[in-house]
Amino acid sequence: MTSSAKRRLLERATMSSATESKGEHPLPVPKTGRSFPIGATLLNGGANFSVFSRSAASIELLLFDRVDDARPSRVIPMDPSANRTYHYWHVYVPGLQEGQIYGFRAFGPFKPDRGLRFDPSKLLLDPYGRAISVPRKYSREAARLEGDNAATAMKSVLADSVAILGLPDFDRLAFVICVLERYSILDCALLLKRSPKDVNDARVRAINQVVSAEERNRHESATTFPTSPYGACSNGIGEFDGSCGSLLD
Repeated sequence: MTSSAKRRLLERATMSSATESKGEHPLPVPKTGRSFPIGATLLNGGANFSVFSRSAASIELLLFDRVDDARPSRVIPMDPSANRTYHYWHVYVPGLQEGQIYGFRAFGPFKPDRGLRFDPSKLLLDPYGRAISVPRKYSREAARLEGDNAATAMKSVLADSVAILGLPDFDRLAFVICVLERYSILDCALLLKRSPKDVNDARVRAINQVVSAEERNRHESATTFPTSPYGACSNGIGEFDGSCGSLLD
């Protein structure tokens, strides 16, 4: 990641993105979103969020102005009837930019004998997130104890792969779905509602740009932005639940 890209990401992460309390402008209404791509994806002037949970009763997306904030500036509930496809929970939030700080709360059964430990008082990282931010008073102990831990929990930061930030939305989607998530060209075409040729052309353009960007980055000395090494906030069987807390041992 270039130093200028890192600087923009850090600057945006410290800026307030919500205006509910200030009353400046009405916030855009969240939309249903879609189940793919998994994780948080910048798209069409906003961000699409998608997480997997088989057993959750509901999930909330929490947006924060600053990493040390104890309360979210905005809470966006995901309706099981509208924001769930199979076991994927999804929502699209217009107006969000790279650097937005966020997390999740998951509601569901507490049945340790079945590996389910949902605890909606705990703030969860995005298991598919690309960047995290750590508060000054980060506490792993607070994640383990009872009660809300938002003030001391690590939080996810909305970020896109620097190599594909400049891609058009269609090329970016083709790269994420066909390359990162390894869907076939035909499946990508069905998902994106475009011809296989269009999808393959977009995939090739995206790969070429990513390779070129990576080659440039090898010659830079800037430290990469911190990303979470954990693949999922789960109970060991791929279930997104409330058992993970802040995901750092």
